[in-house]
Amino acid sequence: MLGLKPMNGLRLVNGLSLGLVNGLRLGLMNGLRLGLMNGLRLRLVNGLSLWLMNGLRLGLMFGLLLQGSQAAQGQPPTWTLDHCVKYALQHNVDVRLETRTLESYRIEHTQSIGAFLPSVQASIGAQYNFGRAVDPETNTYTNVNTFYNSYNLQTSLPVFDGFSRYNDLKAARARVLMGKQGLRARKDEVAQQVMRDYLDVLYYEGAVRLATEKLRESRQLLKQTQVMYEVGTKSATDVAQVQATLAADVYEVTHQQNLLTHAWMALKQTMNFPIGDSLRLDTLWRSSSDEATDWVCSV
Repeated sequence: MLGLKPMNGLRLVNGLSLGLVNGLRLGLMNGLRLGLMNGLRLRLVNGLSLWLMNGLRLGLMFGLLLQGSQAAQGQPPTWTLDHCVKYALQHNVDVRLETRTLESYRIEHTQSIGAFLPSVQASIGAQYNFGRAVDPETNTYTNVNTFYNSYNLQTSLPVFDGFSRYNDLKAARARVLMGKQGLRARKDEVAQQVMRDYLDVLYYEGAVRLATEKLRESRQLLKQTQVMYEVGTKSATDVAQVQATLAADVYEVTHQQNLLTHAWMALKQTMNFPIGDSLRLDTLWRSSSDEATDWVCSV
């Protein structure tokens, strides 16, 4: 048997101890690294999930608050023709002026009725005097204090004034009737104007859609014509003609959009609706107007 030298045995022990220490160190470092990475990953996932849940919760709360404030203001999410007419009759400037005029006529009518009642006037007077005077009996000065009071009540009732009060009452009644008729006529005019503006908005929205669709078709036709021109089946004149049609379609879209903007402004002005606020019309009117447009086009 061969024996190991003491130096070789010591080297073997040192090598084993160093290997064991390095293995433990690497194991601990890798374990800590993996643990930290997994922990951070779990925290990141949990943080994102909590953030998403909080965002959804805040979004739902904000939507409910917005819906509640909109319902509190009495403004429907979609405006039908009936809603627009009612809003205009309550907020239109001309209708308000006619309402104030009718109220002033009613006040004049009440004053004309009061002219037939007797007028009553009442007054109270008081006077207090103080000083010194000579007493004729003793021929000496004495202090004299005097207090006077008076009460007055006066009533008057005209018996005949040439029927002026009666004529004033008749004129006041006529003005009240005229004010009622004027208010009713103004409301009818505003309702008709709202109806016209409402239908104009729907019409020009449909016109913008049709013009946009025609513009898209013209662009596709221009691409096809250019391809056919490259292969030799179309001439440069055909391409120029399609380009001119495309330019006309672009102008038509812009023109219809301007008319739509003008129609929106006219509707909001008639309703006295804030210009900066959004106003969405009822989709049932849109669908019915689209069906009517399709029927007219088919005829």
